Amino acid sequence: MGEVDERVLAMAARLFGRLGYDATTLEMVRGAAGAGAEDSVLLKSGKDELYLAVLRGLYEMESESLEAAYREGDGGIAGLHGLVDAFFDFVIDHPEFAAMWWQRGLKDASDLPPLEQDYPPPLLTYLAERPWPGLPGTLDRHFLSWIIVWTVSGFIHSGYPDETGRRRHADHRPTVALVRARLHDLVTRAV
Repeated sequence: MGEVDERVLAMAARLFGRLGYDATTLEMVRGAAGAGAEDSVLLKSGKDELYLAVLRGLYEMESESLEAAYREGDGGIAGLHGLVDAFFDFVIDHPEFAAMWWQRGLKDASDLPPLEQDYPPPLLTYLAERPWPGLPGTLDRHFLSWIIVWTVSGFIHSGYPDETGRRRHADHRPTVALVRARLHDLVTRAV
């Protein structure tokens, strides 16, 4: 993929995440992507295909990140914490992916076929469906996966109120560290 198409994907991801599929136009993406964007194969393929390319690319990136964390893990609590860190880091670095799913929950892109079966949350795949011999068999890993997804998505979209009530977001390092620590506390207690 060329530099122009990568720029188009990056701008489309931001716009789809912020505005949703329904409110984003190809003209907006073209304008945000800048010089040479009119030559992008992705833009010429249409909005549906561009949206799916963005979703697929981010999905593959997250899956690769979680796959690496899963392989490096020990199949127990330490590995679980590594997986949670990989997920949290990915979402912090790519908030547009969580935002696109958030938008879909608001019935955005409802004219597209259901995508949830083709793109299940990678955390669910690696935590709920893969073997974890070092974790208790009674642990509801499916539910824990969703708690983590909801918690991280909520933080990305709404921030976390500090002691004064001011909402802090993912660009505030102390808050990111606090949310990460609380997420690990939650996981440890769940196990």
